[in-house]
Amino acid sequence: MPEFTEANFESVIATCGENVASLAESLNQCFDRKDRVVVGESRPWNAEESAEELAKPGVIVSFEVGGQGMLCLIPEAHLLPTWYTEPSKTEEARLQTLAMEWSMNMLPLDLEAEKFTAMAVADLAMQLSGSEPLAWSGQLEILIFDEGAEGDETEPTGDPRSKIVLVWPVEHPPSPQPEEPVAEASAAPAPVAAASASAPAAAAAPAAVSETTEWDDRTKRLLYLPVEVIVYLAQKKIEINQLMSMSPGALITFNKSCEDRLGLYVNNSLFCRGEAVKIGEKFGLKIDEVNVVEEVEEKILFDPHFPDRN
Repeated sequence: MPEFTEANFESVIATCGENVASLAESLNQCFDRKDRVVVGESRPWNAEESAEELAKPGVIVSFEVGGQGMLCLIPEAHLLPTWYTEPSKTEEARLQTLAMEWSMNMLPLDLEAEKFTAMAVADLAMQLSGSEPLAWSGQLEILIFDEGAEGDETEPTGDPRSKIVLVWPVEHPPSPQPEEPVAEASAAPAPVAAASASAPAAAAAPAAVSETTEWDDRTKRLLYLPVEVIVYLAQKKIEINQLMSMSPGALITFNKSCEDRLGLYVNNSLFCRGEAVKIGEKFGLKIDEVNVVEEVEEKILFDPHFPDRN
């Protein structure tokens, strides 16, 4: 099982440097910014320095590899939008997409993340301390500059506007807060009947609540059912003799433009559309439309022998 070691510490730093453009793109897409990102210095993790430097609210992006974690600490000041503490479903999807893309662009190929998440915290330093970095853990600074900062892409001049701190490995990476369990019907006090006429209704209420709770529990289980998703690229019809003449190196052209959106199908039904993106060395789909309905063109047949039926 892959895991963080002192031997692969430098390879993580090198991977961040190689993919810094992708890191910047993910950050800017998530928070609607146009910042420049530069990989800064690395050094051993120091608890006292971190407590003083990171005692502020922000977002933690966490990856888990072999039971240990890597934390990306994003401070609130000058960087995060106001919605980050109470994101909508769309904004929450942005945060989790950021975590996924960063896990692929910060970790080398032999350290693929088993889990990743992003969450808002009230105190970055306290969360980091509770995650228990190891004695040999290190940290890497990701410097954030304004889009108009002078200097070249790799070495802007002046002070950074903000910085993100990466610390790894940690023993106990944070995980998202679980949903509050649905209250059991027996835990609720039984209603007191105000009169004898209302007693039957009061007696029936617990059964109704129990049925509703059982139904909610059953429907929630559906959220954990695996489904197959397929990204549909293009199609065309060819003759059999063309098919039989194919050999390695042969090219097949399609009428679809490279800029056209791709369809994502769930169990052979179109669910959403998006554009192809490169995430490190892998392929991804950035969603543009959800709950897409395929439009079928209606064809009207004309029968000259029965004009009144057309």
